Amino acid sequence: MSHNLKNSEYDDDFMIKQIAMESTLFNRYVQDALREVDKQYPTTEIWLGTLRVGGVETQINLTITQETRRFIDEYG
Repeated sequence: MSHNLKNSEYDDDFMIKQIAMESTLFNRYVQDALREVDKQYPTTEIWLGTLRVGGVETQINLTITQETRRFIDEYG
């Protein structure tokens, strides 16, 4: 079952929904990761790439978590 990627506490400009609407690949990654997250495995990460920024290897990940200590918007 697909998640509708909505949260009534956010505006219609909720970034995850916008990106998922523009990219079916990104939407599939998010939907697959949402199916993996549960009480036993509350966090999963998706590797999006590694770039060299200022000569330093820099990794870009998408983290999907139910662990509130890892939230960055409400609690960070």
